Amino acid sequence: MEQKELIKNIESLPLFFIIGRPRSGTTLLKTLFDAHPNVNIPIECPVFMALFNKYGETTYWNKKLLISFYNDLLKLKRFDFWRIDLNKLKMDILSCEGKNTYETVCKVVHYNNNSIFDKQEIKIIGDKNPKYSSYTKNLIAVFPNAKFIHIIRDYRAHFLSMRNAGFPKAIVSLSSYLWKDSAKNMDMLKNKYPNKIYSLRYEDLVSEPEFYIKQMAGFLGIEHVPEVINYYKKRDEFEKIFTKEYLKKYFESLLSPINTSRIDIWRDKFAMVGSVAEKQGYNRVYKRTGLKSYFYVLPRKLFFKLYYKYRGFINILPQKPRSFLRKKNPPVAGLYLKFFKR
Repeated sequence: MEQKELIKNIESLPLFFIIGRPRSGTTLLKTLFDAHPNVNIPIECPVFMALFNKYGETTYWNKKLLISFYNDLLKLKRFDFWRIDLNKLKMDILSCEGKNTYETVCKVVHYNNNSIFDKQEIKIIGDKNPKYSSYTKNLIAVFPNAKFIHIIRDYRAHFLSMRNAGFPKAIVSLSSYLWKDSAKNMDMLKNKYPNKIYSLRYEDLVSEPEFYIKQMAGFLGIEHVPEVINYYKKRDEFEKIFTKEYLKKYFESLLSPINTSRIDIWRDKFAMVGSVAEKQGYNRVYKRTGLKSYFYVLPRKLFFKLYYKYRGFINILPQKPRSFLRKKNPPVAGLYLKFFKR
């Protein structure tokens, strides 16, 4: 197949995103799809959004711009984890010279990913990045034909999993605020775009994996392949990509079959979340919030609202001031700990 024909074929491939808070089952979902012979979905690396500010509006690509795109791509965090032939990737990117969309050039990058699973004809390209759960609205605007699979997990188990993995945002009030904000935003988007978003709970996926795997395949318009559930048999291949310590810390679910052992690893209350969690199907242990808890939570809620309002303001600025302010913007966890105890 000639290069130009290859690029046209890649351009026509549908696109889907896996979104959800970190430690909510996004990696499990990604691996199930990676095990599908007709899906190409690389290791987590925010290619689509990380390079959008610089290249997203480009509709005509010259060689100099494509080389710049390629060089910026190599600098992205975790891109070095990809199994990829860099010479072929560069050649395919340079084949995008001329009139092409940003989406097409990014698809070419993903298409070059070499999975540890056996592949046949690639019929759909996927992308998984928990960070995208904060930018789903932007993704829908930039990629209007894309579909989204959203996964949510019990907020208590979500927090404990983040804490056990050593995430800097594993602060109860911060984790609760982000979980609640993400759930509310996804509810609004699901109501607005019911045909674009398929949502499921982590607890349901691990309890009835065959049912939900089939449902998701139908949603994406691909063949249902029950054998994807045997992903864990590639353990040795995973260990060639990641160190055993890294794999155990961040991707422990890849090392064993799907099971329900981690559904109820929580045993505490999260006063910030309340009724929003009940709408997602998670029962509250305590129906009422005492005055002490209320006044403990209130200043923290205000802090997070102000911080993320400011972040939202930065995002609507032109590129130069936006980039400048993002560099100056302190990490939320560090700033929080200057004012509050955990």
